[in-house]
Amino acid sequence: MTLHRRLAIGTVILLAAAFLRLWMFDEVPPGLQHDEVFNAEAAVHLVDDGNLRLFYPSNQGREGAFVWILGLSYLLFGINFIMIKFPAFVCGLFTVALTYRFAMQNYSSLAGIVAGSLTAVSFWAIFTSRVGLRAVMLPVFVLIVLLGISRLLKLNQTGERQRAAMLTGLAMGLSIYSYTSSLAIFLSYGAFGVILAILRPTLFRRIWTALFLVGIIATLIALPMIQHYVTDPQGIARAQNIVEPLRHALDGDPQWMLENAVRLIGMPAFVGDPTWRYNISGRPLFLLPIGLLVYLGTAIALARARRDPLNIFLVGVALFGLIPSLMTILAPSNLRSIAIMPGVMLFIGIAVAKLGQIFAGRRPLAWLLAIVAVAATGIADYRAYFVEWERSTNPNLAFHHPKEQGDKVHEIYRDDLQQLAQTLRDSNDDTVFVSIPDTALDPLVYKFSGAPAQSDLHVVFFDASSTMILSQQSRRLYLSPFSQVSDKFSHWLNEASGARLADPLRRQDGMLAFQVFELRSEPEQLSRALAAASARRVFVESELTGKNEINFPILFGDGTPELGLLGIDVLNDTVHGDNESIDILIYFRPLVTTSGATVNTFMHLLSETGDIVAQRDFLGISPAFWNPDFYFVQDSSIVLQRPLEAGRYKLYFGIYDYRSGYRIPIRDADNQPIADRLFVGEIQIRDRPQP
Repeated sequence: MTLHRRLAIGTVILLAAAFLRLWMFDEVPPGLQHDEVFNAEAAVHLVDDGNLRLFYPSNQGREGAFVWILGLSYLLFGINFIMIKFPAFVCGLFTVALTYRFAMQNYSSLAGIVAGSLTAVSFWAIFTSRVGLRAVMLPVFVLIVLLGISRLLKLNQTGERQRAAMLTGLAMGLSIYSYTSSLAIFLSYGAFGVILAILRPTLFRRIWTALFLVGIIATLIALPMIQHYVTDPQGIARAQNIVEPLRHALDGDPQWMLENAVRLIGMPAFVGDPTWRYNISGRPLFLLPIGLLVYLGTAIALARARRDPLNIFLVGVALFGLIPSLMTILAPSNLRSIAIMPGVMLFIGIAVAKLGQIFAGRRPLAWLLAIVAVAATGIADYRAYFVEWERSTNPNLAFHHPKEQGDKVHEIYRDDLQQLAQTLRDSNDDTVFVSIPDTALDPLVYKFSGAPAQSDLHVVFFDASSTMILSQQSRRLYLSPFSQVSDKFSHWLNEASGARLADPLRRQDGMLAFQVFELRSEPEQLSRALAAASARRVFVESELTGKNEINFPILFGDGTPELGLLGIDVLNDTVHGDNESIDILIYFRPLVTTSGATVNTFMHLLSETGDIVAQRDFLGISPAFWNPDFYFVQDSSIVLQRPLEAGRYKLYFGIYDYRSGYRIPIRDADNQPIADRLFVGEIQIRDRPQP
């Protein structure tokens, strides 16, 4: 095939790949997920604060290269949806182009067209190209190393071979900064050198210095990350959380890993990634007939290994690339096995090309097979990705039971927060309340989903299953179906309390994103609730003055008071000591607008000897969202998770800095610290009557 025709076909394949990676760009996936925004937040700190790291410890830790690229994307696009998606889009196109080029140069035109086209249209490759995760970089490094090794095997001049070795070593060394599964490249390279020395000793003697140079350069570049993996516990924290199959095997029970191996072998055609996060649960990589070609292509590559040693490395990456998923939970994992993507696509191309040789007298049949394989994959995977996966929601989704109704994808990819950001950009509100299931991570997703940049909009995030905001001013409350209102707070959302149900906010697929309430607490009801909560007699204790009663509101602060405690309502002073709960509602009013404090509340139940026998550490609204214009009440109930002996116990409340453990002092009217905890009262625990 002429160079002009190769370029023309490659351009068509790339255009198709670009279309499938841009089509419905902001609809599928339907929103951002938590892992994406961790990377993006690190990239913002990289650019704004100079926080350049080889390894970023947040979110259980991750290699730094993708964060560096995201930093460039941040400089180009700012904080938004495109910033997160653009690097994955570029890496995805590079994977398509390099797969096509490598197969064309080292196998055949037919193999190149099939492998490149499948990479352009397959669910697996499309998916990873549209999600801002670091794994998408790894196939690019695999392919660059493959191209480098192919040049080492072909070049005769020592100088050219050394230059190729240096570039190959550079790519291999840098790969370790992309994704943990990059270790497959190093293992494959080591196996390649050993097997080459055995099968082709003459060739090995001719190029061994270049191979050694690749290894030395790669090792020197990778050493800082290897040292981090070995010496820093955070370097392997993520892996330690998911390697249960490996732990069982080391303890003498290999059953889990054997089951993983069977699933991984069936990954091309029979079984698939079980998680909705990266796949239609259980869907294989390809339709059955096309998936079977992976096995045929692998067998052909192995059979040619002696004649064409490049196949040694290709098969090695495919095998070693399965190890991360083999050793971990939820196998087979599309993401952890991403190093095998180039090999899988190439094996299908090799198989089709071999069938073309079998039908040498009827060559059009081979091209027909290629067209059918690519077209069938494209049609099936387009529907799987853009229709079936994104619309995994049950059309009869009930508001109160979204998780039970099968709304798998939208629990992860948060289109609801994207729609909220768009709505608030067009609103005139100065303060809104938003109930979400994850108060730590969902605000980050909202931030990168196009949140309004103006500083005069104050968005207060909380979880209505444990906290309720009360306001005497008219405010809009957005209530997520994944963050249901506790029965203890439901009365605050009825008309008697001044709440009015407004038109809901919907996702792009028409399903419910948020219920919307016009919220304004009736002064009389709020006053009655605060009066009841503040009626409890509470005390502070000190070594100098002993126990002294103190009146609400009680001010907490390390210096200037930042939070006012308005009352504590203990709903049951007498409980049974086995799996019952002490029901406690605590009323607060922030005294500042936003705070950088890293504080939490504690509710401790102490025995007569002073030992903590049960506790609840919890703060309903982060200081980052505080505002003196509202009150909030949180459910700080203590569940007695272990049986307690009958008797009288003491209940204490306080606030502490969760980073240092330092307790925030209670302050008197003269702003002087007087104690670091509040005695709430006694709890009577009784034995449950015998039947």
